[in-house]
Amino acid sequence: MENLLLTIIQALVDNPKDVAVKQLKSGSIKIFEINANKGDIGKIIGKKGRTIDSVRTIFTAIAAKEKSRVTIELVD
Repeated sequence: MENLLLTIIQALVDNPKDVAVKQLKSGSIKIFEINANKGDIGKIIGKKGRTIDSVRTIFTAIAAKEKSRVTIELVD
């Protein structure tokens, strides 16, 4: 799941080499932290948060199939 998230986020930004995804686990919840170039954060968020909400929806569906939960956070 981490590699899929990394691939999606790298496709959205201008500086894909600056993107890093770190997975943390807290019980049955997987937490993904996304670090990116400051100029690319807006592209990841999208207009009114639509892009990041869409990514979160996709990963929530994947996690539901695996009977777990997922949280995606942008880290500055």
